Amino acid sequence: MQPSAEHSPAEQQAATLNLVRFERHFQTVALSLITAGLVWGGTMLQTSSVQIATLTEKVTSLEARLAYERENLYTAKDADKDFQLRDQVVINLASRVLVLEDLCRSQLRPLPNERR
Repeated sequence: MQPSAEHSPAEQQAATLNLVRFERHFQTVALSLITAGLVWGGTMLQTSSVQIATLTEKVTSLEARLAYERENLYTAKDADKDFQLRDQVVINLASRVLVLEDLCRSQLRPLPNERR
């Protein structure tokens, strides 16, 4: 609302005063909105920083666990070694059984009606 030359000086002064009041109220509201936006932005920034720090810790922990698991991984090569050891034990036991069977056969006396 612009004061015009057709109005009296009192009306012009009142109009100017109303314009100044409106502008002050508008500035107060705008400043409040800007302040609220800055507070919200700061809060979001702080929350994001905490979340990033938490996620960084979790990733570090998972990396350490993954490295440990990779070091202690049971591979196909390990399984082959285990199977070879098992097969060797079975062969050794089988040969011991054969020796014992031969020993038992040689020490047994045939029954009177049994032939060798």
